[in-house]
Amino acid sequence: MPGPTRTSEVSRLSVAVPVREADATVWLPQTEVQRLIAAGWTATGGPSEEFLSDLIEQAVRTARTVVQGTEMVTGAVTRKVQFAWLAGDEVYGRSSKLRAACEKAGKGYVLAVPVNFKVTTAAGRKDARVLAGLVPARCWETRTCGRGCKGHRDYQWAMVATSSPRHWLLIRRKLTDPADLAFFYCHAPGPVSLSILVKVAGKRWPVEECFQQGKGQAGLDQHQLRLWHSFHRHTVLSMCALALLAVATARPPGTPVPWAAGQCPATAPQPGPATTDQPGHWRDTGKLPIHPGEQPPKDIGLIRVTVPEARKLLAAPGRGTSPSSWSTWRRRHQARARWHHYQAQLQAAPA
Repeated sequence: MPGPTRTSEVSRLSVAVPVREADATVWLPQTEVQRLIAAGWTATGGPSEEFLSDLIEQAVRTARTVVQGTEMVTGAVTRKVQFAWLAGDEVYGRSSKLRAACEKAGKGYVLAVPVNFKVTTAAGRKDARVLAGLVPARCWETRTCGRGCKGHRDYQWAMVATSSPRHWLLIRRKLTDPADLAFFYCHAPGPVSLSILVKVAGKRWPVEECFQQGKGQAGLDQHQLRLWHSFHRHTVLSMCALALLAVATARPPGTPVPWAAGQCPATAPQPGPATTDQPGHWRDTGKLPIHPGEQPPKDIGLIRVTVPEARKLLAAPGRGTSPSSWSTWRRRHQARARWHHYQAQLQAAPA
């Protein structure tokens, strides 16, 4: 790791780290390098070249990710892409440049931040975890940030004002473990409610789930490509495959087929009695409890076919297998588990 190579403000405040892959140089702040050295010393009990190299490599990847994220935001604003909010994890929440780019463009953001993130309030600068301890019990509100595979993702939320009328610290804690906290630094160009901030924070879940399904079901990351065009083609094909599976599982009952009566060409399949081309046994027929203490029905029903299962079912005819019995058993078992999860949430809800 060479030291500064030029007498400028950048070289005096940062350290150059050569990047072999792109024949470029990433400038890490000296404070970041000092933190990495301290972390390596603490973890190994002394200077360790291998451990420090791994930490620097991780820091370089993080720096690249933040730069790319900032460029994506500024590029979207330049191209007049319509969006109002940005959500991200702690990697982006630490970046003051990314936050400044959003604020300059008049966009709101809800970015996760670490527990030691400094927030300026009317009482001075304090860590996020310190502010969480100052929130009165009456200020915590139970809100859902979306539906998960086991029911609504309910948490308790609190909104802490800062010295800026356009910035807030959003705090989330689990209902079953109040010590488990998560923090989000928020900005809105205008007045905003807690419900909107919670909704934006919850949007990260489907996005991360989409990436996970793309990698696990459509081979999004299963390539050894080195050229941009090859990477672009592989990514597009993976996204199209995932979109096909998602559409196949999400078509609700009553969705008209593309070749509706009176609009189909002569070569198109003729419309049948059904109004949807999704198999009837793929739909969600599972029951949900209505009030606490309700007993589960004898026929609990089935959850809808998920994206991973749709891939297996669509590929089964080509393999000469028939996983329908296993699929029905699993979906009925998950419908029963979902029923009990919703029942537990109803019983835990305040009267």
